[in-house]
Amino acid sequence: MNDRNIFERNMLALSAKNPLLCQRLSRANPQKGMYIFERARNGSPVPLWALHKEKPVPLHSLIDPDREGERLIETSFSGREGSLIFLGLGGGYALRSAISRSTIHHITIIDFHIDGIAELFSHIDYVPILTDPRVDLLIDPDKKEVQEYLISKYAPVFWGNLNILSLRNRYQSEETLFSELQRWISEGLEQVGEDFSVQALFGKRWFSNIIRNMLFSSPETTPLPPVRNVAITAAGPSLEKHLTSLKKNRRDFFLLATDTSLSALLLSNIVPDGVVSIDCQHISYHHFLKGIPDRVFLFADLASPPSVVQRSRHTYFFAGGHPLTRYLVQWWRSFPVVDTSGGNVTYAAVSLAEQLGARSIRLYGADFSYPEGKTYARGTYVYDVFQEKQSRLAPLESILSAFLFRSPSLEKKVDSRGWRYETKPLTTYRLRLERLAQHLSVPITASEGDGSPLTLPSLSSPVTSNTLSVFGPGRQALSARDFLSEYSEKIRRLPSPKGIPFGKYLAQRSGEELGILMTLAPLAAALRHRQKELSLWELFEMVVTRALTEIEQFL
Repeated sequence: MNDRNIFERNMLALSAKNPLLCQRLSRANPQKGMYIFERARNGSPVPLWALHKEKPVPLHSLIDPDREGERLIETSFSGREGSLIFLGLGGGYALRSAISRSTIHHITIIDFHIDGIAELFSHIDYVPILTDPRVDLLIDPDKKEVQEYLISKYAPVFWGNLNILSLRNRYQSEETLFSELQRWISEGLEQVGEDFSVQALFGKRWFSNIIRNMLFSSPETTPLPPVRNVAITAAGPSLEKHLTSLKKNRRDFFLLATDTSLSALLLSNIVPDGVVSIDCQHISYHHFLKGIPDRVFLFADLASPPSVVQRSRHTYFFAGGHPLTRYLVQWWRSFPVVDTSGGNVTYAAVSLAEQLGARSIRLYGADFSYPEGKTYARGTYVYDVFQEKQSRLAPLESILSAFLFRSPSLEKKVDSRGWRYETKPLTTYRLRLERLAQHLSVPITASEGDGSPLTLPSLSSPVTSNTLSVFGPGRQALSARDFLSEYSEKIRRLPSPKGIPFGKYLAQRSGEELGILMTLAPLAAALRHRQKELSLWELFEMVVTRALTEIEQFL
């Protein structure tokens, strides 16, 4: 087979999955001489990196590259499930061994220099690798592409443990470049790990809450007209210094309280127009122990606890980031979609304000730190809880101090505003809010406070349109119970992945089946977290059983 035929076969194999990469390869120059090729003793073609400063370096054994590749994969995946990121394409010998293993669920290959890849495509047959549905090939990615790929693609609950292996001589040929790539991967995986940890903690509760809230969702909900100026109260200590002005100018804005700040407002006889809640934990019930005034709207994520939802006479549900809520929006009822990816309620409140049609947003009490060692504004739930716990031997101040110093990442900062403690989670929340602010179509400002300063953009152009003309859910496609009956039947019909690499299993699924699977992913993460020894198909069976049990009690 001549070089042109090998190249065309590889391109045909790649075209079905990655036509954009095919276009780039078709325009590449395979004559740059980045590689030369020799035959190993067993007859297999071996690429040599030709740009080495001394002499060309073989990327594989010149004796038996096939056996060398098998040993590398055997060492990393001996009897274990998982997925693989492989740095360097080379001759693909380790990759051929990887695709022969049903315990490897996904494979990502990353390399650089499109002209060099075109050379490799002209000399080595990669068809079995490129046609395997588990395999993705990234060439010349930048940091953003690598990290967006990992965040969107890598699902620990399905792919298992991720192994990062490299073609040693290819890595060493451009060590600075590949070291930088590894740093990008590590940063991307850190965010994936954070998301997975949250799913592992709350996946079961999310699923349970969503199913129940579907039944509480009123068939008829009056849409809300657009609001104009929105004041958002977070629960940081700085909120205290603004309570007087908020009360005095109460008629000038739509007051949207985060759930944590609600009790502090009510204690000062300030009644907000709305309160937003996204926490799925039952502890969020404590924010509402003083009640929700009759005329206050509760804006609640569909994954919020039903115990909270039932305390309001005017609940407006929205879909946050859970795949089941997004599935409901698509197939059952068009709830408003609010960005909750920031991981905290202030972020969600800002996103909600934009959805409500706000022309301007102003934040109060968004400290994202502990100014002068204070954790929350007075009147918030922690004071009520800790006051009940205090005693002569454990006064309130010592309990609050212990609450503050429970964080292992406290860092003291001093500037012209005074001093404060910052933590890694609070800093992450602040940075996420600042990134959200960059993309808002609404001017956003923050009142003066003692916490970590917020870097917010100035929006020079006036706001001329609202995100939504009205805010509220659409009509139900059918009753909640009928929809749940159909949904449970679709779960029941999902084929088992037993004995099939999960990447192949997903490739065999219809669009509808993939949608159903994704709605179960956070539940699967929670069950995996508790029973790590389960094989993937055993986990699948457990998830299906748990989901059906949860749903069928309401049918």
